[in-house]
Amino acid sequence: MKKWFVLLLFIGICHTSRAQVLIGLLFGDKLNSDKVAFGLMGGPGFADISGIESKPRTTFNLGLYFSIRLGDKWIIQPEAWAKLGMGAKDIPPYSTGDPGLDSFYKTGSIVREIKGFSGMVTMRYPIFGTFYLELGPQANLTTKVKDVFMTKAHDNELTYKTDVESHFTKLDFGMIAGLVYRFAPNIHAMSIGTRYYMGLTDIMKDPVGVQANRMFQVNLYIPIGAAKAAERSAQKKQPKKQD
Repeated sequence: MKKWFVLLLFIGICHTSRAQVLIGLLFGDKLNSDKVAFGLMGGPGFADISGIESKPRTTFNLGLYFSIRLGDKWIIQPEAWAKLGMGAKDIPPYSTGDPGLDSFYKTGSIVREIKGFSGMVTMRYPIFGTFYLELGPQANLTTKVKDVFMTKAHDNELTYKTDVESHFTKLDFGMIAGLVYRFAPNIHAMSIGTRYYMGLTDIMKDPVGVQANRMFQVNLYIPIGAAKAAERSAQKKQPKKQD
């Protein structure tokens, strides 16, 4: 019962994350304070899958974040990724059950496209100047999985797509570790970082070995509404004019 409750809660949170991107852009200044920064993050990811022969697949990811300062050193950062792509490419072809297709694509390869949402919480600690180490757990909700068979015939690239979502689990969990550089000491400053996600759970329902998602990311963190929030805070601190 608890497992289904957690799954439904996670789906509800992630299902609205695309709308949250728009809401964040419109009301970002109201989500900032002296110790809290809100913003938009995005960047390329290079995903692959452990346990199978494959090469990294390039994706683009987009989400929202809160940076919350805890004391002088520690920063906690909850993140919600509205668009997260995983998977791999150059996977050896398998049998589709259709002898004609199998014969046609046997010399090709497969691109596995895994799409979904993601939520995580990282802890950041400064190691030198405005460089931070980050570490934390990540949970992914898979919404679509497609295998794209690819081959070349007469210098033309031919593809065949098949939905394989039923063979994969909806949820998977793992850990992330990374390095972040903030362009200024202020918590509302723009920053850039690299991180690595290592999946710790099997994403396949079929008991044929263990396969886990992995991804290297380069992320740009852009604060939203920080300038307006700072201006509003400064206006509040100004002494009122007396008649």
